[in-house]
Amino acid sequence: MRPLRRKSLLSRKARPSRSRPAARPTRYGRSISSCGRKKFRDALFLTNLRPAIESLNEMELKDFALDFEAVAGSIPTEIEINGEIVSGDNATVTANLPDPDDDRQYKLQKIELKRVDGVWIIQTADAQAEERIRKEGKNYFYNLRIETHEEEAKIMLERIAKAQVAYAIQHDNTVADLNGLITAGLLPPDITSSASTGYNYALNIAENKKRYTATATPAEYGRSGKRSFILEIDKAGLPHVRGRDNKGKPLEPEPVK
Repeated sequence: MRPLRRKSLLSRKARPSRSRPAARPTRYGRSISSCGRKKFRDALFLTNLRPAIESLNEMELKDFALDFEAVAGSIPTEIEINGEIVSGDNATVTANLPDPDDDRQYKLQKIELKRVDGVWIIQTADAQAEERIRKEGKNYFYNLRIETHEEEAKIMLERIAKAQVAYAIQHDNTVADLNGLITAGLLPPDITSSASTGYNYALNIAENKKRYTATATPAEYGRSGKRSFILEIDKAGLPHVRGRDNKGKPLEPEPVK
């Protein structure tokens, strides 16, 4: 079972060296130097995420270090540029970059750039996200982190439901707690920690071990998430996930209809 991988708040794309602005992408040479793990701020300054980055203070940067360093650290020392298309102040280059699904493999990927004041800026965020960044500034990252954690919490509860079905088939139609599902290889061990997920997960199992509910509650309300979620099983045995802002408290199950 692969461990639960927290989604980065940023997409994995190459970032050219800040010290070498150019009139066209090939002026960077046929390879782009990595800014390095400890220089993620300089690296991200060369993307259209800059309006959200530049207003973060040192404490706030440290708060997002896990996300930012993961992006900078994913960039290899040398990136081979395979091709380019330049149209005015816009350009598209293709390069061999680490596969987002498997860092051990490389695949040909497109990098979109836009020239601003003589410097080519990598378009990490799409037009809709870029507009949102301009409006929200540094709050963009805080809001995005909450949204990402909440989305992952719903997906994890759905995964728990599938794990319980698989477990019940092998154990006389009974269900298990989180540790039991982990031991059976049906859930990743790091579901028991909020460090990577931002949420605390809990299972409430009936005495007959035939029914259960599962909850996902923000580890830090307003910081790691706002909405609480609960997984409930209806009379037909079908799982349902619902969620709402419950001020950081777990949701209570509704009476079975």
